[in-house]
Amino acid sequence: MPTILVIEDQKLIRMMLCDHLREHNFRVLEAEDGMEGVTMVESEEISLVITDLVMPNFDGINFLNLLTSCHPETKVISCTSLPKENDIYQEAAQIIGEDKIVQKSSNFEGLVEKVKAMLAE
Repeated sequence: MPTILVIEDQKLIRMMLCDHLREHNFRVLEAEDGMEGVTMVESEEISLVITDLVMPNFDGINFLNLLTSCHPETKVISCTSLPKENDIYQEAAQIIGEDKIVQKSSNFEGLVEKVKAMLAE
């Protein structure tokens, strides 16, 4: 069973997304910021990471840079509410590709389908 790590500082969003992924039979781990996410990536076998970009302590850009350099085999999706024109969004797109960035929504079905497609690659 693939393990998905969700890194999201907003507790309610994190809980709802994790619950939704569990309903689709994924093993899900949670982190509230990038630093906690780094610790989990180093200690667990993670198949895919879903991360926010704007977080306290260790933001999504720092996390993406570290993940892609130290664990390039780990798949990643960034889930953000930032507009495409935002500098942080653009920097994330350069690191992981714009096709791996999705807009935050309370409807998680599209994200779950993207997760399934990426894990099938």
